[in-house]
Amino acid sequence: MAAGTTYDATETAESAAGHSVTYYFSHQAYKNGQPDGNPVTDEGDTHTVVVNQGNNIEITNKQTKSDLTIIKADEQGNPITSENDIAEFKLVRNTKDDGTGTWINAVDKDTQLIENGKVTVNSTEGVTLEGLVNGLYQLTETKAPNGYIIMTEPVTFRLKKGAIQFVIITTEEPEGGGDPVTTVTDIDPPTGYSITPKTETTPVAVTINNTPGAALPNTGGSGTLPYTLGGIALIMASALMYGFRMRRRERRLN
Repeated sequence: MAAGTTYDATETAESAAGHSVTYYFSHQAYKNGQPDGNPVTDEGDTHTVVVNQGNNIEITNKQTKSDLTIIKADEQGNPITSENDIAEFKLVRNTKDDGTGTWINAVDKDTQLIENGKVTVNSTEGVTLEGLVNGLYQLTETKAPNGYIIMTEPVTFRLKKGAIQFVIITTEEPEGGGDPVTTVTDIDPPTGYSITPKTETTPVAVTINNTPGAALPNTGGSGTLPYTLGGIALIMASALMYGFRMRRRERRLN
């Protein structure tokens, strides 16, 4: 090794995808062919190697984490939530990157922000979840702002290195038997969902647009109760009319 030469360490293994890499350079000074003093370890991406030293490189992988902002908006993309008119979601994560694991409650580094997987959006800026691990997530709207129709279908997406890709997970039984085969397929953002890529100052954001409309049963409105009561009333009225007509017929026959 030449004195003063700088060596760049580069990791190319695909198995480390989604992980940040820290390089530790350990070097030992030698004198007259024998170690001289204690080994020294430096951390970084590059290291200058000094002649007559024994050098080793240790590579440590650490999974990267991502921040995510969830914004609730109307059809035109205008944020619609406030302290007095909130939206709520359920956020869960699959325990395996290939979708074959179980769904567990997602947790960011601020455990007060997600309790039992529940995410509350209560401002026009949305809510930002910090320190989410990479993986497959499923987002379900459980409460829409007043006067808006809830998104009833959950959406699934892959969060990786601060970026979002919507996906669908399918499981099929192979012909001839064997274990089920699970496939994760990339898709375009579903209707009503849009992504704003991260910048140097803001995390990636997903915006959920709601359509104005009457409250549905799962939004806390009156729901189907009036219709149910009306139907019961009609059935009772029909039964009374039928009984009345039958009595009149019996009287005529007699």
